[in-house]
Amino acid sequence: MPHPRPDWSAYADSVIRRLQRNHRERVGFEVDPEDQTAPSPAPEDAPPPSLLELLSGETELLQMPPEEVDVLLEAGRDPQATDGRGVDRPDVRIPPMELSLAIRLAATFRSRAGALAMLEPGAATVLDGFAPEETEVIVKLLGGCILPPGWRAGESERYLLPPGRGLLVVRPDIASGEVTKFANTRFATVLEEALDSELPLLVLLPTGAVLPKALATVMPAPRRLAPLDREVMIRHLRASHSATGKIAEGPVRAALPEDRALAALPFSAVRLALRAPTPLAVADRLAALTQPAPGPRLEEIGGDGAALRAARQLVADLQLWSEGKLAWSEMTRSMLLHGQPGTGKTWLARAMGNSAGLNFVTASFAAWQACGHLGDMLAAMQKSFAEARRLRPSVLFIDEVDAVGSRNDGDRHGSNYRRQVINGFLQQMDAISHLEGVIVIAACNFPDAIDPAVLRPGRFDIKIEVRLPDADALQGILSLQLGGMFPAAALRDLARAAVGSSAAEVDAAIRAAHAEARAESRELRLEELEARLAPHGHGQTWEWRVAVHECGHAIVCAALGLGTITRLLVRRDGGEILRKRGHSETRLEDLEAELAYTLGGRAAERLVLSSLSAGAGGSAASDLAIATRLALSIDSRYGLGAWGPIYLDAPDGALLHDPATRQRVRNRIEKAERQATAILRENSDLLERMAGALAEERLLSGSSIDDWLRQVRGASADPEDGPEPPGDIIRA
Repeated sequence: MPHPRPDWSAYADSVIRRLQRNHRERVGFEVDPEDQTAPSPAPEDAPPPSLLELLSGETELLQMPPEEVDVLLEAGRDPQATDGRGVDRPDVRIPPMELSLAIRLAATFRSRAGALAMLEPGAATVLDGFAPEETEVIVKLLGGCILPPGWRAGESERYLLPPGRGLLVVRPDIASGEVTKFANTRFATVLEEALDSELPLLVLLPTGAVLPKALATVMPAPRRLAPLDREVMIRHLRASHSATGKIAEGPVRAALPEDRALAALPFSAVRLALRAPTPLAVADRLAALTQPAPGPRLEEIGGDGAALRAARQLVADLQLWSEGKLAWSEMTRSMLLHGQPGTGKTWLARAMGNSAGLNFVTASFAAWQACGHLGDMLAAMQKSFAEARRLRPSVLFIDEVDAVGSRNDGDRHGSNYRRQVINGFLQQMDAISHLEGVIVIAACNFPDAIDPAVLRPGRFDIKIEVRLPDADALQGILSLQLGGMFPAAALRDLARAAVGSSAAEVDAAIRAAHAEARAESRELRLEELEARLAPHGHGQTWEWRVAVHECGHAIVCAALGLGTITRLLVRRDGGEILRKRGHSETRLEDLEAELAYTLGGRAAERLVLSSLSAGAGGSAASDLAIATRLALSIDSRYGLGAWGPIYLDAPDGALLHDPATRQRVRNRIEKAERQATAILRENSDLLERMAGALAEERLLSGSSIDDWLRQVRGASADPEDGPEPPGDIIRA
């Protein structure tokens, strides 16, 4: 059964005939009256062929003796493309870009009537979706095979004679294959002047060109040039690799890569493929050039973290949008992924692109800034956004977005540069936010360093932290990379032991283990991965202490109603607790409760292990540092302490030099620890059982942690009762 022809194919055939005729005349080719490839006086828009015509289109092949067909097939040639003289190429060669763009223009306008619509009096058409180097060829093709005979396309009214038979074309200048910032400025001026003309107007927007802001909202929505896809390539091969106008379409169509992959190819790669001798060989080359890079898919990632859930929902919405079941305006169109290095932010973004079946455009502030001074940097930024627009539907992934900076930064050095970078980025984000088919995903380590205007909804709709992967996610990573080398049960155990490792650490460990195995000319062993991924150097005593510490925080939080604990984790270098804060009126009792929660881990160690470690201190982000700042702020910043209603902006260290202040802060912290101890004493059995589960599983989250904390009882002891029990300090 023949493949149905697209509705623009008849128009494309007529455009190709005009193009062939122009080239014949250009080279002075003498047309043989009996040459079947010579242009016929067929109407510009012939009706689609009937089924009988499609079936009879094989006459050349059917009339060829079977032995000749076999000879051609054995030689790798296409019998349908070969005429009776044994020739399988047209007599006149059309440059590949010219032929490809002619077909794409035909697919864009779809019919002669569609092309004539842009010639109506007062018409203004905007065309985008093509590379800068294609602009000149498009202008040439408009007059040569798209406009009716007698019409001309030009960039100046003076050369469009006679009156009423010209299309005024406005386009930016191209320099070294790019649209520069200066070219866009001049383009805006020329376009403003062109609006005074009475001629129909065509505005060409190659990649990197932008409409002036004043005109962007009033000009017609850009019409996208049809991308290179299978249908365009089939018609291209009929004109470039066949003397009969036919090819063995079935095998060629099956060998061609999918439309998305074809559209993303630079035309230099297409030119390389078109050098192959037969249509099938061209298709094979294109398929080889578009082999997808190995990468993750959301379906292959285990776990149920918040970032993963948001990614799956966005991909599901994209599927609904592609099926016409969801309006673009109802979708989340941008996402900021933030978190510590190595948690898999880039990996997750690429998995979203793969699962959604979208083109993936990668950019980063580091790459933009490496292009040179401010103008070059902004031009590189603009080019990345333009590439995402050209390849839509697409995902634009921007790494290191925290390098955009903030206009609120107190460092005035380079403030003018930073302000212009931020303004340029905001302009690009606003321009792309109204365009269907482009999802923007950004990643960074420090979201607090980003200007608030960048983070507002509409620019980044979702801001979500990517946490360290849980056991399910780690098992998915191990299964994906180790490809069935080990039993699933063994990988499950390895994943559980590796909880607390980042995706980057797992990837590095696997590569290192493979390298060691190759060096010794042997197979990879599971023990090597365990040695690299499982915690080592601490032992079970250390893991038990970490589990007790983190469960102490969680139980105190639940007893005092300070929010929801969503995750407890034993990492290779310590523990981690994630809390979703509840509502607080920030009264003195609320702040004291927060202090008790902060000291809950230290209190749990003392209660269960009868000794303390330095795990509650050691850095500015530690429990003791947080507790000290909070206890001091009650006096110095919140107006709820001994100093009354004042606010002191002095450094904490300077304030603590005063012995009375230091003693008051210590008393407040010790009182909070006694309150935490009282709560944990009431829940001592629960604390030990819960810590045992955490030490075994290394991660508690979701319904599991809810089940544990549902058993928490409030404190019945007075935190003022009894002195603080002594304890030794050890280092974990």
